[in-house]
Amino acid sequence: PIEIRSLHKEGSHTAQGQVHMWLEIRPEREALREPRTVLEAPEKREFEVRVICWKTKDVPYESGDYYAEFQIGDSKKQCTDIHWRCRSGRASWNWRLKFPVELPLASPELGRLNVQLWDKDIIKWNDIIGQSQLDLYRWLLKAYRENRAWLKMTYKDQKRHRVYHRGAIAISVEILPKEDAENRPAGHGIAEPNQNPTLPP
Repeated sequence: PIEIRSLHKEGSHTAQGQVHMWLEIRPEREALREPRTVLEAPEKREFEVRVICWKTKDVPYESGDYYAEFQIGDSKKQCTDIHWRCRSGRASWNWRLKFPVELPLASPELGRLNVQLWDKDIIKWNDIIGQSQLDLYRWLLKAYRENRAWLKMTYKDQKRHRVYHRGAIAISVEILPKEDAENRPAGHGIAEPNQNPTLPP
């Protein structure tokens, strides 16, 4: 029969995967004749996650100066440019963000794409409009190629213990092995080379 065991990092209660194995019980003398197999960690590979932030819809404010902020795991946060004086709740950026990622990840939590929609304020602090989270972990495991989706933005009011719908943001995510990313270059934002895909101004 096949045995299934969870794999744990030392000091952690969270499973890091499973091992499926065939367990064979043999006499010690017979078993010692065969060399032991050393289990090694999977080889690390570098990837690039490309996120394109397209636009928003259904943002409840009549006007604002909107930008979106992105972060994968504990990577450095990256932002779109600012859509100044947006009066319809439909901000538009067509903005590319690039994140280097080394796979496999140390934990599934590091595979989450955090997205926040902000209203820029010049005089005082910026106001968060809403946020969303996209779990890329399974996509990263499969080196998922491309997907475009609307992410619903929500705002959690801590005082009232309520969650409000705050519109949606359209993004694309592409996960490339480093060598493919080098063969298909793309600039940050709308900088050159503006390709793979080409983003309208």
